[in-house]
Amino acid sequence: MIYGTLHLRLSSGQQQSYNISQSSILIGRGLASDLIIPDSTVAPTHARLTFQRGEVVLEDLGSIGGTFISGVRLEAKKPYVLNRAEMIRFGGVDAVLAPANSAPPEWPPAAAAPAPEPAPQPSPESSAEVQPPPVPRYVSLKLNPKRSARDFSVSIVRSADDPDPTPQTLLLAGSDPTEDLAFTFKPQILKLEPGQTKTSQLQVRGLPGTFTITVAGKGKSYSAASKAALVAPDRTMIIMAIIAGVLACVSGMFALASCPTALRAVCGFVPANPISMALSTSTFTPSPTFTASATPTATSTPTQTPTQTQTSVGTPVGAGLTVTAQPSAQSGAILTFKRQQANGTFTLLALAPGGEPVPLIADQKDVRVLDYSSKDNLLAIDVFNGSTRTLWLVKGDGVHVRESINDGWITIRNADFAPDGSFLVLDTLNASGKAQYFFYGPDGILQRDLTLLTPTLTPTITLTPTITRTPTNTLTPSSTPTSSNTPTASSTPTATRTP
Repeated sequence: MIYGTLHLRLSSGQQQSYNISQSSILIGRGLASDLIIPDSTVAPTHARLTFQRGEVVLEDLGSIGGTFISGVRLEAKKPYVLNRAEMIRFGGVDAVLAPANSAPPEWPPAAAAPAPEPAPQPSPESSAEVQPPPVPRYVSLKLNPKRSARDFSVSIVRSADDPDPTPQTLLLAGSDPTEDLAFTFKPQILKLEPGQTKTSQLQVRGLPGTFTITVAGKGKSYSAASKAALVAPDRTMIIMAIIAGVLACVSGMFALASCPTALRAVCGFVPANPISMALSTSTFTPSPTFTASATPTATSTPTQTPTQTQTSVGTPVGAGLTVTAQPSAQSGAILTFKRQQANGTFTLLALAPGGEPVPLIADQKDVRVLDYSSKDNLLAIDVFNGSTRTLWLVKGDGVHVRESINDGWITIRNADFAPDGSFLVLDTLNASGKAQYFFYGPDGILQRDLTLLTPTLTPTITLTPTITRTPTNTLTPSSTPTSSNTPTASSTPTATRTP
């Protein structure tokens, strides 16, 4: 349920509108507020707006700039029943509560912001003796080691002397002068109690150089910084290990190839070693009958080697610029992060080291930082409003250069600023599923676009004949002994008697 739309005109003249879907919202500049107004004249917790029994109740929470109804300042902590037609002012910000999804009103000339009450001045006698109190530091940061090729350990210590007993949420960020380094914290958001110490593992990638790690919380009492350096890895040990591995492989192959020759001389046989088959020669000893025949066998092994051919239209994308994914929300010297509102939408905020969070985009289904140009302090942001993905160009201080850019794409895949910030390359997919690249100037004006065709695959078939010779040995022993011995005895006695 949407109770109404609150239209705002900031002290800088910028206009914003918010749909209110809660029965009670806290209005202010701080992160604890439900509706964040990015204006220095608004207190961190400025006022509360409540919808109850058909009435709208407005209550000032003791802000310095005050809450005004038609020019009359409200008493602090005293609820006031608001008429929707009345003009509201939070400090130097004009506001009107209108029906849901209504258009912004015609604003009258801006009134001067009320000057804050002057602080009491010390007497001339004591002015020379009064010194500003030092800012207490309740958070300290330490990196170990100070110099490394990639990995670091970040230790955050919260002082036990902190008078605030509640847990504090702290953010870690990294920056370098050349903006060539990428920082990955695990974790990046820490919650510490008084006297507690926590450690985050940091990986830094990029060209060697110095960098600064910053931890930030609410106010200057919860901020600290430390410097370290990314150095080139020691490549001597890596090269020596590679050389030793190559020598070991060569020695092993030589040993396997020469082993059968030594075994033949000692033992009189050769083992079945496929590596040494080409170096040894089969020896046959003839028998009474020996037959050797070689049968060539040809086999064809088809080998398919795909060749990828890519055809492009126009000039190369970004004139050598590489479109790469952004793995984190960190962009150069500022840190961006999302905060989910009570109505389920997201607000994107930017945090500079030592500064206050600045809202960039509010009340969107999802937001994603694509790239950051330090030359113009410009962020390229992918905004999803529930049905369409659009490109927004927003300054780091919250000023909108261009909003809701969509030149016919369906999905935004990535974006990258040129090194000199002269143009932005946007990588998208169109309705046909093809990659389409758009080139925008820093003012958000489209310069040109480029469409790439789908790569094609051309198969190449290579036939390699293989001839295998199979020796055949046939031994046929033949021995036929022949023995012949036939004894013959003949004796015939003859007796003749004649009387």
